[in-house]
Amino acid sequence: MTRLVEAEPTLLGLSAHLLAIARKTNDALGPAIGDALVANVVGAWLSDAVTAAVEFVGRVDRALGEVVPGLVATYLHGSGALGGFVAGRSDVGVLVVCHDEPLQREGLTAAAKALRAVADRCPGRGLELSMVARRHALHPAAPWPFLLHVTTDPTGAKTVLGPQSAGDPDLVMHYAVCRASGIVVRGPAPAELIGVVARSDVFGYLEAELRWAGDNAPGHTGCSTRAGRWPAWTRARSCPRWTAHATPSNMAAHPD
Repeated sequence: MTRLVEAEPTLLGLSAHLLAIARKTNDALGPAIGDALVANVVGAWLSDAVTAAVEFVGRVDRALGEVVPGLVATYLHGSGALGGFVAGRSDVGVLVVCHDEPLQREGLTAAAKALRAVADRCPGRGLELSMVARRHALHPAAPWPFLLHVTTDPTGAKTVLGPQSAGDPDLVMHYAVCRASGIVVRGPAPAELIGVVARSDVFGYLEAELRWAGDNAPGHTGCSTRAGRWPAWTRARSCPRWTAHATPSNMAAHPD
């Protein structure tokens, strides 16, 4: 880990993330068991694929820093933070938080251009980035406003300016996952900047996702595919495949 952190400063966020896991595991299970489990997790998460994703988000952060005043935080979330990132197949999910001063259309357009300029270095299927104001991250709630959303996946590339949108319900899970497991590239720990997402919002979102899966995918395919990107604490409530194994103690493992 030391070699990686020295080689790329943006990996400091990843090392801090793993250190937090180590502390929580040792507190819960004791050093002997905790150290063994954390060693396995570190080995999996410090794979070349995850390292490449973190390094790429560092490039994204630097590109935005040159054109966006008041950049507060940049986090890697999704599969890159949860340990399931697959190079070339997974999206690189990024949440960027800015100061509350409004960004004009010209500034948002410049940010989108800067992101597209580094997108060809993405180690995944594409970049999926949401930029939000600090006040909205601190108090996450409908209608889920945002400043900018950029997706570079070739099958669905798009740029959406937040002021022209009614909001993005996907921020429900972006916020929840990022607060629980986000990897810091810039800024404070996610829980210091991102407020608690109401459980009713999380489960409402999951219900809508599963309804979509039932309408658009056969059998359990949609359930397993779309639920696979959610944290374990949501899966037990959202999909029959996990509900069968859920217990009250498992459900109490909600990060908030």
